[in-house]
Amino acid sequence: MVKELVLALGANVDAKENMEQARHLLKELVQDLRCSTSVWTQPIGIVSKPFLNCVATGACHIEYSQLRDCIKAIERECGNSTARRKRGEIAMDIDVLLYDGKRYHTNDWNRDYIKRGIEELFSNNELR
Repeated sequence: MVKELVLALGANVDAKENMEQARHLLKELVQDLRCSTSVWTQPIGIVSKPFLNCVATGACHIEYSQLRDCIKAIERECGNSTARRKRGEIAMDIDVLLYDGKRYHTNDWNRDYIKRGIEELFSNNELR
């Protein structure tokens, strides 16, 4: 069964390169991957350099736990590590905002860049 997805991607280390790599890797996992325009934002909850963020949508056939494992592997492949995260260096962070109709990271849905990305990707307002 096809599961519809909405993902939030963000990076503050080698952000443009890591965003491109994450998108490339996600294309192998997510069918019909579409990404919003990337925008720079100030960090939320950590002291760090600005983040490059985008919203992505698509579909997959795997269960949520498998999806999370695959996303963590993509983050690591982009250069994420526990040590870097502790220093406020985020090579790639991918959050599942929507999976098969269920919303996650509910506070993130109120962030301006998330709202703009969803508006860009869903012109019929089905996710608001």
